[in-house]
Amino acid sequence: MSTDVEPTPEAAPGTEEITPEVALASPDIMANSLGEYVKIWWVRVRGGESGFLPVLLGLVAIVIYFQARSSLFLSAGNLVNLMTQAAWIVMLGMAEVFVLLLGEIDLSIGYSSAIGATITCWLLAPPNPAPWPLAVLVGLAFPAFYGFAQGQLITRLRLPSFVVTLAGQLAGLGILLFVMDEAAPNGGGTIRPIQAKKQPTTVATIARQFQPASYVYSPLSR
Repeated sequence: MSTDVEPTPEAAPGTEEITPEVALASPDIMANSLGEYVKIWWVRVRGGESGFLPVLLGLVAIVIYFQARSSLFLSAGNLVNLMTQAAWIVMLGMAEVFVLLLGEIDLSIGYSSAIGATITCWLLAPPNPAPWPLAVLVGLAFPAFYGFAQGQLITRLRLPSFVVTLAGQLAGLGILLFVMDEAAPNGGGTIRPIQAKKQPTTVATIARQFQPASYVYSPLSR
């Protein structure tokens, strides 16, 4: 009876199989070439880890759809307008991402930033407008303090972020109404869409740049 063991045939060059350990690793760490990077990435996609692929495909679909509707969608002027209009949304989205990465959530971010924007517009309102750097700093200081106070409750008292920020959202609504009533006592505490044509240039510009909600209290600059 022969005891010889047949040697395992070597894989041909370029046909290496990807082990599960390699597939689970980061492609940019394990890959030695672009081909290996794509191969590892595709194995992970087939395994259910699509990563940014759905977002990328959705963006491509949106661009194709709107470009088909209007040939000016990808024009330089429209892209500048999109970036300008989406600046505050992107800024708040980036802030929320850091909270989500920690496994928490912030429901009060909209109202806290809206209060900051309202305070900024209030300080810039005639007849005695404050210097715009001061108005902007004060408008940014309130959301920072508001978020810091909620963060202390979450970290020090170990309270759920959902409960704390939900309470912060409801409190922010009341504070926003209070600030608006103080800024324009005859306004009736209502929120109306801002009309830039009726606003002074400085106030309208600041309101558009720092408008974190869909509406800003328009009587502030009357």
